[in-house]
Parts: sequence; C-alpha cells; structure tokens
Amino acid sequence: MSRACRQSIAHTAVLLCGLLLRLPTPLSAQGPLRLDGGGNLEVGGEAERYLRALQLAGVAAPQAWTIRPVTPRWVRGAIADSVHPWQSRWVTDTARSVISARFLRPSVRVTWNSAVPSGDERGPVWTGRGVTADARFGVTAQLWRVHLQLAPVLFRAQNLAFPLAPNGRREQAAFADPRFPANIDAPQAFGVGTYQRVDPGNSTLSLELPGISVGVSTAAQSWGPGREYPLLLGGNAGGFPHAFVGTRAPVPVGIGAVHLRVIGGQLTQSAWSPMPENQAIRTATAGVFVFQPRGLTGLEVGASRFIHGISERAWPGTVAFRRLVSGGLSGTGELNQAMENQMASLFFRWQFSGARLVIFGEMFRDDYSLDRRRLIQYPDDLRTSMLGLQRVLSSSSTHLHTLHAELVNGELPSSNRGERGVGAERGFPSPFPPYLHGAVRQGHTQNGLILASPVAYGGAGWRVGFDRFTARGRRSLLAERMMRLDWRADVRGDSLVRRDIRYAVTGELLQFVGGREVSGTLSAMMDFNRNLVPGNDVFNLRAAVSVRGWR
Repeated sequence: MSRACRQSIAHTAVLLCGLLLRLPTPLSAQGPLRLDGGGNLEVGGEAERYLRALQLAGVAAPQAWTIRPVTPRWVRGAIADSVHPWQSRWVTDTARSVISARFLRPSVRVTWNSAVPSGDERGPVWTGRGVTADARFGVTAQLWRVHLQLAPVLFRAQNLAFPLAPNGRREQAAFADPRFPANIDAPQAFGVGTYQRVDPGNSTLSLELPGISVGVSTAAQSWGPGREYPLLLGGNAGGFPHAFVGTRAPVPVGIGAVHLRVIGGQLTQSAWSPMPENQAIRTATAGVFVFQPRGLTGLEVGASRFIHGISERAWPGTVAFRRLVSGGLSGTGELNQAMENQMASLFFRWQFSGARLVIFGEMFRDDYSLDRRRLIQYPDDLRTSMLGLQRVLSSSSTHLHTLHAELVNGELPSSNRGERGVGAERGFPSPFPPYLHGAVRQGHTQNGLILASPVAYGGAGWRVGFDRFTARGRRSLLAERMMRLDWRADVRGDSLVRRDIRYAVTGELLQFVGGREVSGTLSAMMDFNRNLVPGNDVFNLRAAVSVRGWR
C-alpha cells in the first residue's frame, strides 16, 4: 500500500470520527459511564470491582464472572434502579438512537518505585524502578448492533538500574529471567534507561447478535474465578490481538445454563526473548466453557484451554481451533506437537447469596500428559492451584464493606519431584514452575509479561484485602506474601537455599471529585533474601497517583 493511500485512509478515518463525535450521545440503559473509561468494562477496573461486590450484596443482577470482560449490554442494565453507594456514577438516559459516539474518559497515572520494579498487575504497563507514567484515552461508537471502542494505552518508564539476579548470561541476555532465561520471555528488567510502548489497550470491534457476540479485540481477557491470581488468562500482560465468538450471557439449556467463548490470535515477544526473530511469531487459540447447573443456585463450574505455538502464519487456521477439543490431556502421542504448548484448567465459583459469600477455586495444568495411564496416576501433574473467597460484611444505600482472600500454589507437586524437569535432556533443572516451555521458549507471555499470574510463576503467595465503598469513593487495605525465587542455577544445595520472600502492605484511596476519580496508592514491601542472597533484605516503597475523567 502506497504512502498516499495510507494517508488518504487515515484522513477519511479522522473525518468519520469527527462526524460521529458531533452526534448526540444517547444511552440505552444505566451504565458506569462515570467510572474507568466509561466504555466497555475493564478487566480489573473499578467498575468491575464494584459490580462484583454489589452482586454479592444482592443489589446487582446475577452474572457469570468466570468469563471476562463481560458484555457491555449486561453492564448497562446490571443495577437497574437499585439504590447503592455509587449510584451517582451510573448514568440513566431513556433516549434511543441507532447511531451514537462519544469520547472515553481519559486518565493519567504516575507510579514511583524506590528500589525495585513493582506494579499492580494491570497490564500492559510495566512499572520499573523510578517513575513510570501512563495515559489512557479513546473513543467509542455504536451503529445498530455494531460496537467500536478504540482505547489505546501509552506508557513511559524511567527504568532505573537495580541489582539483577545472576542468570549465567551476558549483555542483553543478562536481563532475562533469573531461573530459566532460555525458556521464558519474562525479563527481570527491560534493559536500562527509558522503556516506552504504545499498546492498543482495551480496544474492540464487535457485532452484538441475539445471545451471541462476535468480533476482534485487543482487550485483556480473564478466565476463571480468580480476582488476584488468574491461572490461565488474566490482565497482567494486557491483551493481545484476537478474534472471538461467544455467548453474551449464560444460555438456558434445560438442565442449566451454558456460557462460552473461543478466541484465536497472535502473541508478540519482547526484545529480550530467548527465541530468534525467525521464530518470533506465535499463534494462539483458546476456549472456555462454563456450566451453571439447574437447582444449584449460584454455582458455576468450568474448563478452559489455551494452545499456542510457533507458526509461519499470522493467524491460526481451522486446524488450530479443532485442536482445542482434541484429547491433549489424555490422548496419544501423535496429538502432541513439539512446537506447541498446551495448557488447561478446571474451576468453580459458588455464590451463596443468603450468606453474601462466594468461594472459588481453580486447578491449572501445564503441558501435555504423556499418556492416559499417566493422567490417571498423576492428575496433579505440573499443576498449579488457587483457592479464594469474598464476603460482604455490611451494606446499605450509603456504604458497602467487603473482605476478600486468595491463596495460590505453583510449586512442583510431590508426585513430580525428582522425576519431571530434571536433566539436561529436557532443558529444565528442578524446580518446574508453570508457564515455561522447552520449544515454545517465549512461554506463556505477551511482550515479556506473563499472561496469567506472575505470583503463580514465582511459586506461591496469598493476599487478604478489605474494601470500603461509600458515596465519596473507596478505601482499601491489602496484605500479601509471595515467593519470588526459590532456585537459581548458580546456587547449589537446594536444602540450604534461603528463598526470596516478599511481604507487602498496601493502602488505596479513591476519591470522587466532581466528574473525576482521583486515586492514590502507597505500598510498603520488604524482600527477604532478595535474589536468594542470604541477608540481602531490600525495602521498596511504591507510590502512585492517578486522575481520570472530565471535570
């Protein structure tokens, strides 16, 4: 395509956007138009956080939270005319129109880390040591059943130097993962000096048909019940370009209701990836299925699968989608492909509305069962598990108090020790955390960030938090423990290793100021035996301030 042609297309697009933005902005129902970007629900955003608590309190309409992001139409009608603390942030307008357009609410956030990188696991932003600034903005438009949202993210990290864990590599490779630099694209740091990127962010083009949604998107996906520790897909790396099709909400099928989504797209590696450029292209296919059994109110059980591999194609073909329903977990050797990584999880979420309590859990399996016999013998082969709960302590029209807790364990099960991942012939010395792979050596990552929970990759962790919602905003307190490192190739004698453990206490304040949300976060954390050096205890202070919305 010529430069003149590209300029013509760009000018036409700008003109169309300008014409659309001159139109009135009708709303078909209530929606969180004064929260987050005011468009599609963001994975891990304020509106999602509040709606999950509100549903548990019995105020919001029931919704399956194990496939996110949820569809825009449900969000707009989720609360109807209920009275709740953030009622002023929901907008009601009875106007109807076939076509509408408006700007999204812009935001700016500045984060500072005193000693080491640390973030809130909401990608695609990477917050290194020093100052990191990010901005979010965009537009949203609707034409009948077609919905378009363009919501890019820009960030720039000062990325000051800090002591790296030795990984046996030199020059650029010294920034790679400290445990498995040849088997995962998860660098300790993205070089030294300014690191910046423009990401498509929470952008989506969808066609909302009766009961079904189909489209293309770069928005983050979160599958499974975990809020803090999603094991297959979460918001840590942001999203990746993909096409999708799925139900907009659970569909009744007599014995219950089913909810599903299938996606296919392309993953990108960072400049610090162990894979050469001629093997940089990975295509991914994934599917999630949720069943709500009739007669067991509030229960969701589900399964998800994610397959990605090195490919010469830009997008997966039909064969790749068929493999989602192949017998990879229990099948025969011919179903295994060397340049492909298979992952799957089983999960449940059970909400007890009378007790205003929800419990949930997930078991994730990485890689391929060698045969059916092994699956029967070792159902926990290379497993990672998560358990959690959330409870509403008290609620009224003026306040909402919740308590939540999650626990994750990604350490090698006892059935695998001394047997899986040992020996140079497999390329993995012990231990064997999730998200690695011997052939698809980018691992389960996007642009150098883990697509699921980085705490699960570290080995284990827990978080306990308290949220207080009032008409003025939100106050939160969070305590956590995580294991960062448990092994390095150059540290011998596993029984004598002093593990790298981090404790953190975080306070968050969100205040509504007119049409804006002003928030601040202060997190004090201590790394004991950082980088597995006994007595090397490092204190880090993370502070963040953000402003979102119009006046």
